[in-house]
Amino acid sequence: MRGVLPATLAAQQAGFTQVMVPLRQAGEARLVAGIDVIGLASITQLVAFLRGEPMPLVDPIEVMGDPAGKHAKRRLDLADVVGQAEAKWACEVAAAGRHHMLFHGPPGVGKTMLAERVPGLLPDLDLHDSLEVSAVHSLAGFNLADELITRPPYSDPHHSASVASIVGGGQRIARPGAISCAHKGVLFLDDSTEAQSIRLSASSYRPAAIGQPVSTFYDLTIGSFRRRRS
Repeated sequence: MRGVLPATLAAQQAGFTQVMVPLRQAGEARLVAGIDVIGLASITQLVAFLRGEPMPLVDPIEVMGDPAGKHAKRRLDLADVVGQAEAKWACEVAAAGRHHMLFHGPPGVGKTMLAERVPGLLPDLDLHDSLEVSAVHSLAGFNLADELITRPPYSDPHHSASVASIVGGGQRIARPGAISCAHKGVLFLDDSTEAQSIRLSASSYRPAAIGQPVSTFYDLTIGSFRRRRS
């Protein structure tokens, strides 16, 4: 079930003191302080609880879920990069001031390698930001493994990705896209010149605005494009 954490947060902010969630995600709901979480394994247990009867035992069912979000666990170090002194200095300046960046160069020079390590230069998220980021990733369907995301996330949609996968969308419950998953972290748009203009417009990404805030949703945007050899 997606969105257990933000749903529990909303219930707590609305003044509720108790919530019932699927047993497998009770740990995720308990990340919200000040609310009693009841984990239920079946509808029969829910009915029994509401009637005030003893809850029947239910055989556990193993469900294959999404692995923990890759954006939440990665911790790559800029110190692993050999050479590239000027590029690493630019990454440090951008991370310190939350500036946007544009990488320019032929394939294989290390643009992606550097971008992947920029989140490691950012400080840990505070509790408020950690809850926000974890809520977004919960809605996106990532397994939080009963832990809050404490590091700035990193999102790198492919240049051929659809508009919906970049900006989000869906029926019934909207699923966050790659931009949302970069909330309070780094959004890397690799080979951005290869993407259709509608995708770039939808993501509010303006290459001409490098160094200027283009969105308050993510902290730092990195774009890149290939320099083709003649």
